[in-house]
Amino acid sequence: MYDTKTGAQRAPLPKRKCIRLPREAYANPASTFNITIDALERRRYFAVRTFNDEVVAILRRLAVMYGTPIRIYCLMPTHLHMLINPGVRSLIDVIAEFKKETGDLARETRRIEDLWQRSFYQSRQPQRETPMDKDSQRTAL
Repeated sequence: MYDTKTGAQRAPLPKRKCIRLPREAYANPASTFNITIDALERRRYFAVRTFNDEVVAILRRLAVMYGTPIRIYCLMPTHLHMLINPGVRSLIDVIAEFKKETGDLARETRRIEDLWQRSFYQSRQPQRETPMDKDSQRTAL
């Protein structure tokens, strides 16, 4: 690899660690994920109410269109948090579509070239038993 400014040879970058679960994990409707998507360079793009309303409208429309239940969300000035379950499409696909549509909106209405960081943070929430689950286990014994 060569430095584009100086032309000097430099050591190759270390391979990035894969932080994702297997793709099929993001398609399991029984799983709940805590997702955080940051604005590029943690810029305060979401400090404008009208823009926020349009971003949330896109999020809600995609959730309905793909049958993806959003348990709760919070759009902060620099990022978005949400608890979400996969629907008929993988969360990877839904998030990609959300980032594309909101990125297009940002370019058209706010002259923002790159709205989101390249990836997103996620953690899968543990599944909890409900009282009905416990009752059905008791009767099955």
